Amino acid sequence: ATPAAAAPAAATPAAAAPAKRHGVLDDLVDQGRGQHGSSTGGGAAVKRHVLLCGWRQEWDIELHRFPERFRDVSCGLVEGSTLTVLSLKPPDEMAQFLRKVGFERRPREGAGSGGDEEAGAHHGSREEGFYYPGLDTEGTTLYPHVGDATLFEDVEPIFHLGRPLDTA
Repeated sequence: ATPAAAAPAAATPAAAAPAKRHGVLDDLVDQGRGQHGSSTGGGAAVKRHVLLCGWRQEWDIELHRFPERFRDVSCGLVEGSTLTVLSLKPPDEMAQFLRKVGFERRPREGAGSGGDEEAGAHHGSREEGFYYPGLDTEGTTLYPHVGDATLFEDVEPIFHLGRPLDTA
């Protein structure tokens, strides 16, 4: 064999090697992929807990875009799934925006039982959940939180709310 002929064979194993990955986010994504069945076949669907970081200016301008994003992320998720939004939007402004685009406040379940209320208190705020009626996403609760997704000290408390994140 000539050296030119050997070169493609040597490149094949390197191309087949998986990309090097590391970090908590990769672990969470792998965990989510391994635990959740497809809603279109195969395994049984289960709850998912998704973290959405940041806020897009166009969501404030084109009001239909945020509900569409919510639908895209939560479509096919089962009852009890959550979407936690971490952004710099102040809580009152976020609640007003969500109501303006059609979200409704989800009644708290088990108030006084120490569930999300206790976890929200740990985060420094009382967690308010929202849902979007009329879509196939009513089982998914949106939880807005204020913070900078680029700062560990703002993101880290999200991991202590009692909802193991599947993907971000």
